[in-house]
Amino acid sequence: MLTLFSNEQEVLTSNERKIVLTDKRIHMTDEEWGRSNNITIFLENISSIQIVYKANIIWFVLGICTAIGTVFVAMEQNNREFTDRTAINGLFAVTILFFLLWWFSRKHIISIYPDGGRPLEFQVKGMPKEAIQHFMDTLQLTKAQRMHDLAKS
Repeated sequence: MLTLFSNEQEVLTSNERKIVLTDKRIHMTDEEWGRSNNITIFLENISSIQIVYKANIIWFVLGICTAIGTVFVAMEQNNREFTDRTAINGLFAVTILFFLLWWFSRKHIISIYPDGGRPLEFQVKGMPKEAIQHFMDTLQLTKAQRMHDLAKS
């Protein structure tokens, strides 16, 4: 949980309050599988923001390969008098498994890079593209206002 400074205001939260954007900094609290991660970056130290769509492409490639293999085995089986569907069914099941693994490996990740140091990265689950864009726009506007306030003082 982020404790706000006396002159700090919360602007936006995301991912069930794991990400807190204030008018001075952005903070992430992440706890899973016995590890805890807290990262804070002051807005004036943000150098870039990136949205990345990642998927484990190896599962997709393996799915394509087994799909091709299934077609070849099916064609070979059709040329024989006695057809054993076990190999075809097994390859088809493995093909479906590889495509499911690829599908569930897909994720959107937002990375916020400071001037040097490690980025603040978090996965965006179940947020529509409009909400992700709203978060990015709000972060950029808040940073611009922070830079303007620092320039005045």
